[in-house]
Amino acid sequence: MSSYSRYLRKKHGSNRIPLHLKGGVAGALLYSATMILRVGCRLYQLAVASFPRKQV
Repeated sequence: MSSYSRYLRKKHGSNRIPLHLKGGVAGALLYSATMILRVGCRLYQLAVASFPRKQV
């Protein structure tokens, strides 16, 4: 077992709450906002790539 897995197991503890939610409401909001921005940017990039610019 690697030291990283031991570290994660120690941080999770017995309640099995993920690390990004250990900060309470603020941590959950920050995580949600980050994921929304990330997915939104990916969708925007996909939309832009779907319609190539016209060569002049």
